[in-house]
Amino acid sequence: MDHERLHATLETIRARLGAIFIGLVGDKQSCITKCHELYYPTLPLQLCQFHFLRNQWKYAEALDSNVFMPLQKVANNLYIHKVAPSATAEFEGKGRLPVREVFKAIDDDLRSMLRARNITFKRLRGITLYEQLSAYVRKMGQLLPKLDPSFRITKIYRQTVESLQAALSEVMAAYEDACLLRDLFKGARKALEEPARDWAQQQADLDGHYRHAFQQAQENGLVESLGELRTFQPGKKVDAASILGEWCRLWASYRQGLFQYVHFPKPVRTNGDCETAFSGQKQRIYRRVGKKLVGHVVETRGEAYLRVTHCTEAELSEEILAGVTTTLLKQLRAEQQARISIRTGTWHRTSQLAEGYCEVFSRFYPGWGDLKAEETLG
Repeated sequence: MDHERLHATLETIRARLGAIFIGLVGDKQSCITKCHELYYPTLPLQLCQFHFLRNQWKYAEALDSNVFMPLQKVANNLYIHKVAPSATAEFEGKGRLPVREVFKAIDDDLRSMLRARNITFKRLRGITLYEQLSAYVRKMGQLLPKLDPSFRITKIYRQTVESLQAALSEVMAAYEDACLLRDLFKGARKALEEPARDWAQQQADLDGHYRHAFQQAQENGLVESLGELRTFQPGKKVDAASILGEWCRLWASYRQGLFQYVHFPKPVRTNGDCETAFSGQKQRIYRRVGKKLVGHVVETRGEAYLRVTHCTEAELSEEILAGVTTTLLKQLRAEQQARISIRTGTWHRTSQLAEGYCEVFSRFYPGWGDLKAEETLG
């Protein structure tokens, strides 16, 4: 949609609903800003604070992938994971066993850690994986001095520990950069998340925050001045100093528009019932067809899909629920819950719960019970 079509749409809404425009809210897209400049220059244009933060967060996600992806690659190439399921080895006191079966508990722990996901504004998966894997490998390493180095299980276990330790060492610098971005981002978000605070104080706090961020960028190697900075797309090859510079450029660009809501004649919530309904419907379509096909579905079958989604219970019961009994519903619900429990049983867990290495040794290490008893007595 260009600015002319946007203007025509807004005027249609004004004419049909008798609406009175008291201000505009936008995400800094050119069609919105140009429409505002040409047709509504006297109205305040509030720039979306969520988009301002989101435009920064995506750079942190990109840099954080320099932590997650190398660790994932090493974990996926470990011998205990890649060895053929049919490959066997002679384990002292236990006979000939499949290697993957012996080390399955450790590999399951690693698979669980690799399921870490980004949570917008809250968690970066690379940092999460690094910290959990570091704690896990540290506990694995504490067992090594107690094991017989001549045992096959010890040799494979040592190889696994050393491979993971090396991977963690290689991404340590990237992890520290990701932590720097995460912590600075939290500072910006905190300054914006208290709506009851005076807007001028919020703006002043953010001015100080981004001065500090720019100082951090210079200390990390940024040579350009703020006026020389040019925007760029997020990517894992971009260093932390450049990202911090981009964040400061974004602040300078958004600064005047982030607090225009104070010029509205009355408080207005942009995420009201209408916006919530739009968001819910959008997510339903996302779940059905994926983000790339949403536009096509809305244009070609949007009305029909809305009718089916929002039809009444009476309309549904005529055919879809005909003949369904309470007993059958309870049975279907129980079966569904059982499937959910099985599915979520292997989902992402914290490192404190992951102790698969203990299971490996309790089952396949000769004399493990005596070793643990000595450790307890000691």
